[in-house]
Amino acid sequence: MSGYLGYTVGKLYDWAVDHYAHRTAAIKGDRNLTYAELREKANQLGNALLDMGLSKGDRVGTLTNNSLESIILDYGLAKAGLAQVILHEGIVAPADNAYMANDSQCRVVIYSAPYAEHVQQMRPQLETVGRFLYISEGLGMPLDGDDFYEVISSQPAGDPPIDVSEDDIISIYYTGGTTGTPKGCLHASRNRVYTYLTAMAEIGLGARHNFMHVAPMSHASNVFMIPVCLRGGTQVILDRFSPDLFLETVASNKITATFIVPTILYRILDYPDLNKHDFSSLNTIIYGASPIGPERLRQATAAFGPVFVQVFGQTEAPMFLTCLSRDDHMVADGQEERLASCGKSTLMCQLRLVDDEDNDVPPGGEGEIAVRTPNTMLGYLNKLQETAETIKNGWLHTGDIGRRDEEGYVYILDRKKDMLISGGWNIYPKEIEATLHEHPAVSDVAVIGVPDPNWGEAVKAFVVLHAGKQAGADELVQFCKDRKGSIKAPKSVEFIDRIPLTSVGKHDKKALRDKYWGGQKRRVN
Repeated sequence: MSGYLGYTVGKLYDWAVDHYAHRTAAIKGDRNLTYAELREKANQLGNALLDMGLSKGDRVGTLTNNSLESIILDYGLAKAGLAQVILHEGIVAPADNAYMANDSQCRVVIYSAPYAEHVQQMRPQLETVGRFLYISEGLGMPLDGDDFYEVISSQPAGDPPIDVSEDDIISIYYTGGTTGTPKGCLHASRNRVYTYLTAMAEIGLGARHNFMHVAPMSHASNVFMIPVCLRGGTQVILDRFSPDLFLETVASNKITATFIVPTILYRILDYPDLNKHDFSSLNTIIYGASPIGPERLRQATAAFGPVFVQVFGQTEAPMFLTCLSRDDHMVADGQEERLASCGKSTLMCQLRLVDDEDNDVPPGGEGEIAVRTPNTMLGYLNKLQETAETIKNGWLHTGDIGRRDEEGYVYILDRKKDMLISGGWNIYPKEIEATLHEHPAVSDVAVIGVPDPNWGEAVKAFVVLHAGKQAGADELVQFCKDRKGSIKAPKSVEFIDRIPLTSVGKHDKKALRDKYWGGQKRRVN
């Protein structure tokens, strides 16, 4: 059904260019783009892909680091009516990225030089990809693949000849599943438009921000690309994080806003030379992707001032289901508990707490957070049953258990589904368990998240070995790293004689978690 605002993602970018053509849109190192140059390259990209034979609705996989090209790809694919499938390196193994490319039927993969080996491992498993475009970053060309800029430079810079509707699918973002199989969240252009409008309304991004991307632009940070453009801001891009680089960039570029995950904030707060740097230009630090420890939040506010904004969302409805505003962070005596909340529901979001029968829980009760918002996904690609289980009567069931106090602040207490969040990444224990079961010495395994001062939650594996077999903790960690990447690999392994079971014979993860989470009001960190 059409007839909403009429804006598409491409039209939002075009609006920004029409208003701010000669301003600097983005900077990375010694490279920069004006808004006009951004549109030129985006249009050339869209025209190049259509010239390859792609049609509106076709899917393009992207595997890129934080870069100017991240914005060009987002803009250019939207203008050509092509759906972007964001692939990941580090948290996702080549086999999993290949699964996502096949499941979404990607026809082209565009990737950055640092990921050449990763893509090379994907290639034998790919079923529908016919072309590879390579962003060389001065590192030379692979033997097989086309240079990104050579391909697009010969194309016209005018608008691609495609009529794109707000109802067309523009993005497929994959999220893990409790079975370990990634699920593709289908987002139409209008879903993303409402995400951006909510960001602007709730965060209060002012005109001409210098916004720094340090968290992955392939993850939550990409949500802020268009809102910054719509206010004529400049996006300063870092492709790695260290506390000194972060603080030096804030000072040298007069950064006014950024998005970070708690792990980044913790490292900044623990940096011994923090107070030797000038970060007075920072007036907005947005954080999310995982909760933050209230004590650390008080430390952060003391260091940086009243600049923090927390957002809560998920891939199915990105980022802005609730918001804890700057004012909400400035708590009076006796209100400290508020810092453990994720804020109040946003303007575009209706929020309920429901029981297993989908009935509203009594005031003050605990229930699953269910939301109705215009930026909710259309559904999961090729997964009708999972879609029906997640979206019921127009309400998205988040899988998070929460409560709401008398003032409307929402507190996330636990997860209904078996998932943990480490460093801002969703990690599904069943996926890691399945990997460890492949090791010949492992008889049984259970994976949980345990409190960690830096990661929020750290992956911990409880392992039972086969009689007569041996394996060390380091060996099992490396075994996981080789197959699933370092983020999903356990941070610790504990060998036990048997894993406790529930009355129905399932792993009793509550019993395993109680040792680490017992006595805490909030059973996530």
